[in-house]
Amino acid sequence: MKAIITIFFMSIIISSSNAEELFSNTTKITQAMHTDDLQVINENNQEVSIKTEKDRSLIANIKVSTDDGALVVDTTEAFAKGAKNVPCYFKTKISNGNISTGDKELSLTVIGSKNQKIQLLISGMTADKKHYWKRTNRILNGEKQVLTFSVTIDQELISLQGRVDLASSGIFKIYDVSFSSKKK
Repeated sequence: MKAIITIFFMSIIISSSNAEELFSNTTKITQAMHTDDLQVINENNQEVSIKTEKDRSLIANIKVSTDDGALVVDTTEAFAKGAKNVPCYFKTKISNGNISTGDKELSLTVIGSKNQKIQLLISGMTADKKHYWKRTNRILNGEKQVLTFSVTIDQELISLQGRVDLASSGIFKIYDVSFSSKKK
């Protein structure tokens, strides 16, 4: 079943001029609920796919809205019913093809309650179809903050994406997500 809701909200501004905006500069979003994920797309065709882990059917318990220029994701009900994690996949423009080695950085501006858990991941697929990923765990401080995660990718990839895992129950306000890539 697919339900579509359009919600208008203020522009999200990105602070880094050389970064690829993965989700920003938005005045409206469209949500499409599927059996195992929630697709959120803004008018710039920037997309985030939200899922639930361990039980994908719990996606129906994720609430998405907007507030003060932020994408708001409420994981409370899903965690109460047994969700262990809520991954948010942000596609990069360089998501397919030969992706060179080098330094990559995922940046996220977010507000969550003090001590909420979040993970930043940079992941992709190697030429021999093996999953490649690097992750860092963070604890939110209850205020608007910019989290960054930098890695050096040491092998050629055929796909690449930024992923933000909402790893605890509560309300997360995501203001912007960006991805930077520098060739070695």
